[in-house]
Amino acid sequence: MTALLAATAYVTLQLTSTNRAKNHQQQEVTRSLAFAKNALLAYAVTYVDNYGHNTRGGVGRLPCPSTSRYGSPARSCGRNSIGFLPGVWSRGGKRIDIDHLERFLHKDLWYSVSADFRYNPAFNALNPDSTENLLNVNNNDEVIAVVLAPGPKLLNQSRVDGVFSVVGYLEGENADGDLVFTANQLSNDRMVTITRSELMPLIESRVLGYVRDWLVEYKVEFGHFPYAAPFNDPLGECQQGLLRGKLPMRQGNCSEAVLDEFVSQFVPNGRPLSQTWFASSSWPDFIYYQVDENCAPDAAADTCHLLSEPVHALQVNNLPTQVLLVSVGAAMATELVPDGQQRAVTENLDMTNYFDTAELVSSYFDYDLRRLDSGVLSGELSNDQYLVIRE
Repeated sequence: MTALLAATAYVTLQLTSTNRAKNHQQQEVTRSLAFAKNALLAYAVTYVDNYGHNTRGGVGRLPCPSTSRYGSPARSCGRNSIGFLPGVWSRGGKRIDIDHLERFLHKDLWYSVSADFRYNPAFNALNPDSTENLLNVNNNDEVIAVVLAPGPKLLNQSRVDGVFSVVGYLEGENADGDLVFTANQLSNDRMVTITRSELMPLIESRVLGYVRDWLVEYKVEFGHFPYAAPFNDPLGECQQGLLRGKLPMRQGNCSEAVLDEFVSQFVPNGRPLSQTWFASSSWPDFIYYQVDENCAPDAAADTCHLLSEPVHALQVNNLPTQVLLVSVGAAMATELVPDGQQRAVTENLDMTNYFDTAELVSSYFDYDLRRLDSGVLSGELSNDQYLVIRE
């Protein structure tokens, strides 16, 4: 009896130890996948900061998969590319560590990215309307990227160092080289995804930050902010005296410089904005711009920074504001337009086809956007984001 009890206790301890090891391993995989996802999100949002302004880049770009374990991304990749998750990218003397703490080293994480969001020398525009070539994961067809952690090697799989074989690590839909991935009981692969709803708000917020920097720099150089262009003008030509519309990218009937006519320290190599990712990916079409009359070209000198005398007409959340910027995001169904926004350029502009919130549509100079700040309008009902410039 003593021997039987001892044997039972030994087996129980062994099973407990094995289960603990499995749980620990599963927790490590979960942490590695989460870290990899956050690292890719950060990489996409800071892409321009690391690689400069050019016509083929832009905020939101993700690296191509690597053809080797813990290697650099491929220089280019196709629409169905899958490979190892890159760990580091050295380019032009600059080293970008995706995994600087080596948290997923030797985890053999795999990775696939949507064609529209990848870095590739073959230029493709990337903006809120980029919805082509997205991945499908468990019937969610709004996936930009997927990171996969292969499970233990199966009997029919071979994993030899230096041999690039996706079928040696992944199974089923995850290994067939198309845009469809799945997590189910037929596969021991685990995964995390990056969706449009997760990445696009971060991209749009970062783009607004660039626009703010350019406008502030413009004001330092010229002493005022520019007049706007009509929001339904596809060319973005400046209109004299217009205080609200879209960013003035081209000279219309304004006598002052437009954004494309000054050299910014935030745009390398002295390029005008028309020769950067910002213009070539049509970002001006997604940004609403409004300037207070005291900060416009025809205002009296030194009135822009005086918030109380004269009183600024442009107010946001009861605070004097020099400039209001709004990222309108992709067209969608909203409370104001349940059937979906229509953005064809027309002579009679209806801003409900751009703004998702009643406060933005109904206001002219005095905006109360605290409901938008509170997150009440987050999710499918609104993708509006705003940024202000104040003294």
